[in-house]
Formats: sequence, structure tokens, C-alpha cells
Amino acid sequence: MPSDSEMKMTSDSKRAAVTVALELVRAVVGLLLLPPLLVSLLSDAQLASFATGGEWLRLNGTAAACFANAPRFDSRCRYLERSHCEKASCVWGDPSLARCVQAEGSDATCDQLSSERQCRAANAGCSWLPPLELRVACRASPADSPFGGARCDAVASGSPGSIDVLRHEMRILLAQLVAFGLGNLWLVRWHGSIDAVVANGKPYVVGLFLLVVAAGSVRNALRQ
Repeated sequence: MPSDSEMKMTSDSKRAAVTVALELVRAVVGLLLLPPLLVSLLSDAQLASFATGGEWLRLNGTAAACFANAPRFDSRCRYLERSHCEKASCVWGDPSLARCVQAEGSDATCDQLSSERQCRAANAGCSWLPPLELRVACRASPADSPFGGARCDAVASGSPGSIDVLRHEMRILLAQLVAFGLGNLWLVRWHGSIDAVVANGKPYVVGLFLLVVAAGSVRNALRQ
């Protein structure tokens, strides 16, 4: 008949095995099942908005709309009727037509310049192009970023299959976030508390973060 110490060791081993099994299930669900589920809840329009910038998507859906002459002021011009739009010092027009628009970060007055010659001669803060072009924020991203380079242009121009690529990229990004979260959860369990992790486990947290970022960067670089 097994002794009390042997029975306790057997019980501890069973609990440890159950804990490991539960953690494996958590990891599989978090890394393989949760990201596809979350991405499937987003519509094509929501995904395109996330990748290119919400204002670009909003303005691309209509021939006449209210928008700001510079993207950073768009929040005060959303969904206004024409009369309210003009009273709010916003622009009412077709955002797909070229006009003199203010570059991001510039204090230049561009909306009063009605010709391409006047616009280009004004100063470096004005550009003659469709306002929508300034709303495609992903074009400022590096070519090897998840939504930069050719992938950004494909989504912005509505190329066939671009949304499928975008959904795949979103699943990968969510999986990376889940991996980082699970890693931190395991660190808390290993050290016993969040305070203990802050006090003694910061190198592990930083190392885990750098590992996830490096893995994503290498993957994106290889996809170019």
C-alpha cells in the first residue's frame, strides 16, 4: 500500500499534468482559434478602414462630402450637411478631385488657391492632389510593415484579393498580441504576482516583447 508521501507526490503530479494540459489548451485556443474568430467579425469595410485610415474610407464612399483641408482636422467635419459644413470652416466637395490641400503638419493656407499653378507656386506646405491621397495613412508606413507598401496600395485601390491578404495579416498580428499576453500571464504565475514580475521579472517581459517584435519583423521582411 503506497505511503502518504507517495500518494501526495502522485496527487501533485496529476495536478501538474492537468495544469500543463489546461495551459496548452489555452495557448491553442488563444493562438489558433481566437484571432480567426475576431477577424471574421469584422466587415471588409472595417478592415479597409483599419488598414488605410478611417477618414479615407469614409470620404471614398461618396461623390460629395464634408472634410477638412488637412487630415488632422477631419474629426470636426465628419458627417456634416453642406450648410453646417461651410459654417464649420470645413470643405464641401468631391474628395476624389484634385485640389490644393494642406500637407500634414503644415500651417499654410491652401484651400483658397484654386489652380494647380497657384498651389504649386505657393509654398512647400501645399500640394495639388485629391484630398483622399492624404487620408491613406498606410502609405507613410515602411514597405515591410503589415499594411505598408504594395499591400497598402492594393487595399486603397480595391484590388481583387487585397482584403483576403489584409485578413491574414490581422490574424497574424492578433496571434502575436495573444502570444505576448500569454507569455506575461505565465511570468506572473512563475513569479507569483504582478508586483514580483515588476520587481524581478522586467528583463523577461522586455525580452518577450523584443522576441515577438523580432519575429514579426523577420516575417514581414521575408514576405517582401
